[in-house]
Amino acid sequence: MGETVKICRGLTVRERSKGSGIYYVFFNHNNRRVNKRLGEFVAALSYAKSAKDSFIENPDSLIEKLRRKPPKPKVPTFEQAAETWLENIIRQPRNKGGLAPSSVERYEQMARDYIYPEIGSKKCDQITPQRYADLLETCRAKMSLSSIGVINRVVSGTIMYAVSRGRVAMADPTYGITKALGLVRDKKRAASQTVETLTEKQLGLYLDTCAVHESYYLPIFTFYINTGCRMGEAFGLTWDNVDFDRGSVQIVKAIRKGRVGEVKTRQKRVLKLTAPIQTLLKNQKVQQENDRRYKKKGYVFLSRQGEMMPQSTIDNANKRILKRAELPYVKVHALRHSFVTENLKRGADLRAVADYAGHHDTRVTQVNYAHLVENEMPTEMTILGSGKLKRAGRKSTGKRKGVNVLKFRQGT
Repeated sequence: MGETVKICRGLTVRERSKGSGIYYVFFNHNNRRVNKRLGEFVAALSYAKSAKDSFIENPDSLIEKLRRKPPKPKVPTFEQAAETWLENIIRQPRNKGGLAPSSVERYEQMARDYIYPEIGSKKCDQITPQRYADLLETCRAKMSLSSIGVINRVVSGTIMYAVSRGRVAMADPTYGITKALGLVRDKKRAASQTVETLTEKQLGLYLDTCAVHESYYLPIFTFYINTGCRMGEAFGLTWDNVDFDRGSVQIVKAIRKGRVGEVKTRQKRVLKLTAPIQTLLKNQKVQQENDRRYKKKGYVFLSRQGEMMPQSTIDNANKRILKRAELPYVKVHALRHSFVTENLKRGADLRAVADYAGHHDTRVTQVNYAHLVENEMPTEMTILGSGKLKRAGRKSTGKRKGVNVLKFRQGT
């Protein structure tokens, strides 16, 4: 027995074992005993003194109160815990740690369509490694390794958030499961297998076909192919972000599924335009000014009805153009990939291309694209345009090669 301090009859502070430094407050009345661990001596002594009056006045009541075990927190179902995690963490603004709207939608979809039907009604402490492995085996045949990774982040994030809030006490059931099942994505290998592009010749044919059969969409596809911006950024481009005097556009926002938000990775940037693209935008502005459907909208690219351009409309137009041109099917995003790879083939500076495309790090560009052009890099740089880039709100720190902004045909 360690050090003992008597507060009053039946109330003492004791060190559990000599030299341990862990102190308890002991209550004893008519052979009814209870103790409370307080840790440090100062904390134990303070607690004992504060409980002294209550103990003297009604010792049985105090001992009974201390003997009662606090109710265990009600363990939520996985769906309840996941919705709390999504609301308090994932759906928060990005400056508060939340994710981009597109990522939020993907997390919600994976939870709704794949996770909740399997484990949503189970209590969090019932989500064992075996049960989680069964979930992944169910998903294996339905989705890519990238989507499996989202499933993993949702389940792990939900459980760990519930643990951090004291709703459940358990280990992470997802730990090591994806690796054990061979479901870990090799990012470098995946990039080399999945990045689809069109060649410069194919892109020229693409725009020629668009000019003849889908002429309404020629401006947005020409702009998209020649700037390498994301399609949502093209949708979000407004006339007040177009500077004809300087021949540039500011990429400051994006539209996804009808909602306006900030650009991915928050890489706001200024893109220098070649003369043909400036002419294209000027013609687009004149056409909109002469059509009452587009007045006061402010957006550079709108649907035929004068509303925000739906992604499905562009996807369908892309399919029709590819079919007419007898080109292999690629998603619209492949046109952005094509911009990056064609410029890298022509020796454009990797940092400049990364900035132009809005990549937050050159490693993203290196991992996703460099392997596509490593055997085709020229010995001398070829400039196909005068496009140069500068970041909004950031001074240039030195000279570097400009991006080879491609000049593709715009139809005959």
